[in-house]
Amino acid sequence: MSRSLTPVFRWKLAEVKAEFAGRVPVEVVYLVRHVYRYLLHRGRLAFLAHLAESYGSLRLAFELLGLVEGAEWFVPPANAPPEEGVLAV
Repeated sequence: MSRSLTPVFRWKLAEVKAEFAGRVPVEVVYLVRHVYRYLLHRGRLAFLAHLAESYGSLRLAFELLGLVEGAEWFVPPANAPPEEGVLAV
């Protein structure tokens, strides 16, 4: 990075931090029972929580542990009405 761009990026970073300072991130991820029990019995559940807090994302923590999305964990569907023209089943 050039020296002339460094102050610009520092200013933008401070602006973004100030914007998100008061917000509490909410992320819901469902974990399959046998994977949860494996993490619990192997002592990896605390490590998962540490990764999620460090990186600020449960999704990223699961990916870093090598867990397969859709088979071992999944994100629940949003509770929003369907888009216009889409039939709800």
